[in-house]
Amino acid sequence: MATAAPVVGSLALWAVTQSPYVLVFALLGPIVAIASLGDAAMQGRTTLRRERRRFAAEVAALREAIDVGHARERARRVAVHRDARSLIAAPHRDAERWRGGLGRELLVVVGTGCLTSTLALEDTEGSAFSPAPDEYAEALDSLRVSAATLRAAPVVVDARLGLGIYGNAVLASAVARGIILQLATHLSPRDYELVTAHDGGNHWLAGLPHTLVLAGSLAGTVVFRRRARSVVQASIKTSETSGQRVSDTVTIAVAESAASLPRECRVLLRVEGATSCEIIPAPVEAVESAVVPEFISREQSGRFAAVLAGAAEAAGLLDGADALPGSVDFASLCGTDQEDQGSGRADAGPRDSLACTPVQSVTGPLALDLVRDGPHAIVGGTTGSGKSEFLVAWILAMAARFGPQRVTFLLVDFKGGSSFHAVQQLPHSVGLITDLDEHSARRALTSLRAELRYRERALAEAGARSIEQLAPEHPLARLVIVVDEFAAMVQDFPDLHELFADIAARGRSLGVHLILCTQRPSGVVRDAVLANCTLRVSLRVNNASDSTALLGTSAAAELPRLPVGRALVSLGGEAARAVQVALTHDSDVRTVDQRWRSQATDAGVQPRRPWCDPLPALIRLSELPGLSDEDGLVFGVVDRPSEQCTAPARYDPNRDGSLLVIGAHRSGKSGALTALHCARAASADDRGTAVLVPADHEGAWDIVTDQLAKVRSGSSKPCLLMIDDLDALLGSLLEEYSFAFADAVTALLREGGRAGTHLVISAARLGSSLQSIAALCDSRLLLRLPDKHEHVAAGGEAAAFTAELTAGGGHWRGDRVQVALAPPTGLIGRDTVGGTMVCPEWEGWPGWAVVTNRPAELARRLGEDQAKHALAIGLPRGWEIVTLDSRPAVDLSVVTPSRGAVLIADAETWQSHWALLATVRTTMPIVFDGCGAADFRALTRQRELPPLIAAASASVWMLTPGGGLERSLPPWAGARARS
Repeated sequence: MATAAPVVGSLALWAVTQSPYVLVFALLGPIVAIASLGDAAMQGRTTLRRERRRFAAEVAALREAIDVGHARERARRVAVHRDARSLIAAPHRDAERWRGGLGRELLVVVGTGCLTSTLALEDTEGSAFSPAPDEYAEALDSLRVSAATLRAAPVVVDARLGLGIYGNAVLASAVARGIILQLATHLSPRDYELVTAHDGGNHWLAGLPHTLVLAGSLAGTVVFRRRARSVVQASIKTSETSGQRVSDTVTIAVAESAASLPRECRVLLRVEGATSCEIIPAPVEAVESAVVPEFISREQSGRFAAVLAGAAEAAGLLDGADALPGSVDFASLCGTDQEDQGSGRADAGPRDSLACTPVQSVTGPLALDLVRDGPHAIVGGTTGSGKSEFLVAWILAMAARFGPQRVTFLLVDFKGGSSFHAVQQLPHSVGLITDLDEHSARRALTSLRAELRYRERALAEAGARSIEQLAPEHPLARLVIVVDEFAAMVQDFPDLHELFADIAARGRSLGVHLILCTQRPSGVVRDAVLANCTLRVSLRVNNASDSTALLGTSAAAELPRLPVGRALVSLGGEAARAVQVALTHDSDVRTVDQRWRSQATDAGVQPRRPWCDPLPALIRLSELPGLSDEDGLVFGVVDRPSEQCTAPARYDPNRDGSLLVIGAHRSGKSGALTALHCARAASADDRGTAVLVPADHEGAWDIVTDQLAKVRSGSSKPCLLMIDDLDALLGSLLEEYSFAFADAVTALLREGGRAGTHLVISAARLGSSLQSIAALCDSRLLLRLPDKHEHVAAGGEAAAFTAELTAGGGHWRGDRVQVALAPPTGLIGRDTVGGTMVCPEWEGWPGWAVVTNRPAELARRLGEDQAKHALAIGLPRGWEIVTLDSRPAVDLSVVTPSRGAVLIADAETWQSHWALLATVRTTMPIVFDGCGAADFRALTRQRELPPLIAAASASVWMLTPGGGLERSLPPWAGARARS
């Protein structure tokens, strides 16, 4: 109709118009029709190409999704069905090892092949577009086949059916070895034994942990069978083997042809080449019977057999391990040692052994010798495995055989201190270090460096290269350092890594041995230490990496939880052997203790400790000899663990400069100043005296400013100026006097040293006002401070902070110090009036000018006392009391010595009488009573601060006509001052 419509319209127009031109429109219909057909063809081809590309992209995406799904499915199958290569590549602790049996499926991997996949595709029928039916169907069929087939998956068969491998002899044997190793991993050596023939190619089978039974009629055949629980037979007959039920045996046979295989082999593997073999009959899951076989060499088999043997021994699955008892009494192992020693001295023989028997192996008591098998040992084991019990048994075993003159023990317990409670009282024990007292632990461990130097000197003096060459009567004993929880110790004290590496390297010749115990040896004990620890003991550990790091095998991770104390011991790099740790009792400890303690008492000799006793909490100054000598003033005792000694604490002002003593309340600051004052007083030399600055403001001001004036004038003598609680003193002064006093102290610190004046200053904390002063002090004595932050801010080391220091305890030149208690001098803390003077009598001047903040009150008091002839003031009769605010002007010409005047006004009034004030300054003294420094400066025009007057003091400033200024008591306080 679309084509015919233009034709009909054109004819109609021609009929009306009779014009031939309108007939041209009749051609539009065919032209439009032809163009529409061409356009439709072009659109169809474009759509077809686009849909083909979309279809191809969707097929590729689906194929990629299939590959991902197959990879996941393959990984799951590989994780469940591990072939021999995966077992060999990861000889670590295996939770599934030896959990198989013949009562259920016993699946082994025979190779990799194509299996039916569990992956399913959604239905693709009813697609909206089919670009090419044949092509479309072919692509979908390919996807279905690809999804349904899982390639390179482990192909498993039930080994209970019996496996026969035939074809190329070399390749068939390599396939059989992989299957045998899988069976050896599944079947426990406690329950199954291995039966085979004398075959030169199967010598590696002897390395497996399973009991090996040889039978001459089983050439090329290996049989796993259930063990008889009574006695394992040495040989069997063919009929006995073939007569077993399927549930009792597993047969693996190798032959050149299928006809040569035994009838017990119901599944056959025909090895056709190095890349494929055929399973007959094909497994149910297999898409095809051809698989890629797995080949295992004899060397691989032998190595993995040894791994299995070690794990079985550690787990107690071997015949030998079954012979280990669940518990062993200490007396049954070490009682013979005590009897052999008898009443003789075990420390009188050679020094080349520390052999003792704290454990029992399959063959009997096993000797551990730190000298022969060490010189150091590492003990590993998880919580609850019996590490602490083993350490106690080992220590007690050595103590039972060797006296304290042959061996001593330094016990280090970073689990609270309870591990060595049983043996810490032995006469062999020279100390117990715990993590409960960080300061004592650091002090003792630091002393170990000095112990190494001491032993070096002892050997050099004796002309010996090692401790074995010392004469038997030499008192130097071997020192065994036993550390329980080594990881916790080096975490708290990281610098000990270097110390223990030094001990590990030099300990053999010096007679110092390490027994380091930790839960996880891997990554904790550094190689420098581990290389010298050739005696290694591992109880049960949590993972194979720890066992491998310690013993070179994962066997310790297979040790059973019970009995406690089951361990593996490696002596001098030898293969590890299973042992049971002896269990000690209190009676065993008492027996050893009584024996050696009585001998030590009779001989009167005590074992040497590797450090001196800690400083006492109280040291009296009178107990210290030579309080003052050429090395300085002795004020206490310093602890030097790095030198294994204590020494007098000395302070030499000429060498150490000015001293700053910092400490909290009741930390002993005043006691330190008192001790130095007493030491200086006890000196007979001419190095000056000690001056204790009093605690009152006026006295402190006078002494400090006077000493500064002497230093600057060059008239000072050497002295030690002591200021106690300077921060408190500065804080209690008015701001302008606080700054001035701090400036005076700073000036003395800068300038006093050249004149022989040194300062000893104490303060509770370094506030902003003391920062510049502290910076000028050459030495610091740090006493107890409230927290570590303030200790570090005062210049101390964070590691040296101790919150439990007693009074007088602190740090001096990096060493711990205890300040001695000195008898009180009666000077520190007392109040004085410093340099305050009493004003002269009234009659000495024609009159007096008084500037006071209470003019009316003072005038009234003077008047009342003058009328009563009171001695408290003593103002002469005839003298006039003038209050300036009541008189506009005063005629000073009538003022004579016999008829004087006392002019009284406040500072503001005096400023208004400036002419009178100028005249007064030249004729009579001016007294400033209760005025501030600002009033004084305003009236006198002097910038210098007047002498300090305490807030509650009765002192005044007196300015004489000659310009002299001094602090004094006013005449109205003269009688009180005299009394």
